Amino acid sequence: MLHGYNIRNKLIFFFLLVILIPSILITTVMYLRSTRLLGEKKGDSIVNSLEQTCRVIDTILKDAEYQLTFLTIYPENLGQLNHVTRQPDYFQDLLAMKIWTRLRNFRISNQNILAIYIYLYRPRLMLTSFDNRRVIEVNRPGDYQWLNRPVDAATGQSEWAAANVMGSNINDTGVYSFVVTKNIKSIDMKQPIGVACIALEEHYFRHNLLDSIREGARGTVMLLDGRGALLSASGDRKVYSQELRSQSYVRTLLNGARESFIAEVNGEKMLIGYTTSPYTGWKYVSMEPIREVVLNTVEIRNLAIWVNLLSISLAVFLAFLFSQSIYRPIRVLKDSMKQVESGNLTVQIPGARQDEFGMLNRGFNRMINQIQRLIDELYHEKLLKKEAELKSLQAQINPHFLYNTLDSIHWLSRFHKLDEVSQLTFALSNFYRLSLASGRETVTVAETIALIQEYLKIQKIRYGDKIAVEVEADPAMLQYPVLPMIIQPLVENAIGHGIEKKKGPGRIRVALEGCDGGMVFTVQDNGLGIAPEKLRRIQRQLQGCRDENGESFALLNIHRRIRLCYGKPFGLTIDSEPGRGTVVRVFLPRLEHSKPEEAEADV
Repeated sequence: MLHGYNIRNKLIFFFLLVILIPSILITTVMYLRSTRLLGEKKGDSIVNSLEQTCRVIDTILKDAEYQLTFLTIYPENLGQLNHVTRQPDYFQDLLAMKIWTRLRNFRISNQNILAIYIYLYRPRLMLTSFDNRRVIEVNRPGDYQWLNRPVDAATGQSEWAAANVMGSNINDTGVYSFVVTKNIKSIDMKQPIGVACIALEEHYFRHNLLDSIREGARGTVMLLDGRGALLSASGDRKVYSQELRSQSYVRTLLNGARESFIAEVNGEKMLIGYTTSPYTGWKYVSMEPIREVVLNTVEIRNLAIWVNLLSISLAVFLAFLFSQSIYRPIRVLKDSMKQVESGNLTVQIPGARQDEFGMLNRGFNRMINQIQRLIDELYHEKLLKKEAELKSLQAQINPHFLYNTLDSIHWLSRFHKLDEVSQLTFALSNFYRLSLASGRETVTVAETIALIQEYLKIQKIRYGDKIAVEVEADPAMLQYPVLPMIIQPLVENAIGHGIEKKKGPGRIRVALEGCDGGMVFTVQDNGLGIAPEKLRRIQRQLQGCRDENGESFALLNIHRRIRLCYGKPFGLTIDSEPGRGTVVRVFLPRLEHSKPEEAEADV
């Protein structure tokens, strides 16, 4: 199917199928299941919101309880509270001031804390964290609701509960708050000497937490204790201050941990969600009229119809745009490949796409550039080779004339019995004869060794005993062909840069030995060596086949010639140590007696 169509038409066809079929199925199923799922999701959402609020409130209560515990067991606080009960009035005032300062700092450090109270049995004093009501004489302890809270015998601490507490203003005696109390014991921890209390104002929790998660305009969020008594509610707590434990839905949630269900409240069906605090046992309850929940299904039905119509209307248009966005870069790449096939290697695909097509385009451009570069390099190498052949032909003219002249000087010297002159001219004559190599592109290893020996004879006449020479060669290697004039310049470098400037005699060792895959010439001297920084620069130039400042022309020229003829991994390596000398190794292949092929490797 669709085998005769191009990729653009195939994309349009399958894109239409992908859009139309799922959109029709999804909108139909979405409408059928929306009513049922909406109630479930709404219930889960209500419970999740309640749990988040529960965790926030529990964290605030735990932090306040921790501060209360710290306040009642901290040795310095405990010592000062015990001293208050036993000191004269003057000292009591000083200690009370210190305790008030600490209570005030505790209250300021936590914005949720309304106040901290400490009641001492003897004398009957109440210390507060307020600035204007620091110390209060208590004549009737029963007037304070939090003083009558039952405490656990083991921990000496009460449960969290709601109570009216004293505020910062003198006339403010009924601030509805959440309180927790803890006994204060004597230093020996045997007898209670008072009670400490932390109060958190209920208005903060109602206004900032319960009101913020109320669902809908007629929704309600309530906070009940473990027995079903109302502690707080969104909006006005007094509206919901009726006894709730007789309500059937309250009995249901008192017996569970977390759930959402539908129940009738005051003649109206409500979606109720609740959760239980594992810390306080309080119940967080949210109610929303069920008719407000299912009212959204009408909007979902209308939305489904419009989505279906819109998807059908836009399907063709979007399919065309999408197929064009896929097909256009493919067409550009196809046209560019046709141009390359016709011989145009300058074609480049423009654009800066960052997707997969951009990667393909950049890869295509790099491939074409690489092909063009390789062609240019091959052409350049051929030009270099032709230029080298021409220079070699031109260079043979002068050495031939010089060779013949030196030969005449040699015979005249012998005739006049000038032996040193005769030896020098004879060695120099042989040197030029061997260096000419009859115009051949390669010479044998034996001829290379002979050329080095003739050169060293000349240098021995010049330097005398300053230079000691050692030449070693594996006889099995002598018949192999190598490039001419690649070892003698290294020997010349060893003399000129290593031995000549050295104080005292020097030694040069030239060795040839076979190895896996070829043979190795070694030119070693014990001269001055090369500084580490310069050595690293030379090694870097050999790796890149680039002469940065012209200081390593001879080495790099030999290395390039070897790489040009034989390719990688053949070439030069150099190691040196200042004061110890230099070692240059030349790695060459073992070839038969034939013309070396041009290396195809990247040089």
